[in-house]
Amino acid sequence: MKRLLLAVLLVGAGWLYPMMALTNGGGAFPARTGAPGDATCGAGSTCHTDATGGMSNLNTGPGVLSIEAPTGYAPGQPLEFTIRLAQEGTTRFGFQATVRNSENTFAGQFELLDTNTMRFASPANFYVTHRSPGTFHVDIAEWTIRWIPPAENIGPVTIYAAGNASNGNGASSGDQIYTTQRTIEPDPSLGFEETVTPVFTLRPAYPNPSSIQATISYELKQPALVSLVLSDGQGRIVWTVDAGVQPIGRQQLLVDTRDLAAGTYFYTLRTPFARATRSLLVVR
Repeated sequence: MKRLLLAVLLVGAGWLYPMMALTNGGGAFPARTGAPGDATCGAGSTCHTDATGGMSNLNTGPGVLSIEAPTGYAPGQPLEFTIRLAQEGTTRFGFQATVRNSENTFAGQFELLDTNTMRFASPANFYVTHRSPGTFHVDIAEWTIRWIPPAENIGPVTIYAAGNASNGNGASSGDQIYTTQRTIEPDPSLGFEETVTPVFTLRPAYPNPSSIQATISYELKQPALVSLVLSDGQGRIVWTVDAGVQPIGRQQLLVDTRDLAAGTYFYTLRTPFARATRSLLVVR
């Protein structure tokens, strides 16, 4: 088993569902990694602000956020990595991470090695974040996580991570948010075939965010039996459709979001050969 060291400058008092959640398990809401389509808890948000109460705290603090990773991954072979934060004078730390393929769909899955200090931030294990007991450190914090790659070659994948270095004042002010990313290639010497033959491509929903209706587009590389499932942040299925057997080419399905509560949802396209998941933000 390879070990993947993911040094993510994690920063964190507040990234614990703001204050109230400090005693309720902690952790960031899903989709806060800074990956394409994700938000952050820094600039442009109201989650955490700098010392003056402003929102210029994204990647502007004294900390250093980095990711160390192997250059290749093997089919289905777990990789353990450590997210590490080092910021002098910090006593509370938090993080969130996700892995995406070149189409920006979730790649592989996370497995928690310590459920006391980490948890999943989504209905499936596409995002991993901290829990309150894992946030108390001095100057440096570490979380070791296991990532399980897909069993097939899906091409390069990118690890996206964000961290919160908090001043521990019990409020959202005075915190620094960091983001970083690292790309890993499939390694033919570890069991992958060199070519990638995707079964389908799942496109980003449009519009996203959505308040009334969202269009889900995808392109089939071969005829397939297709279904689409929409789940909320607790993993509950709120909408599903069986589209039947569809031909090669670009297709689309419509999702009615008018009756959905505001929040992050996850839509999964399924065929007998593969599945892919993306996120959809519903706003009111």
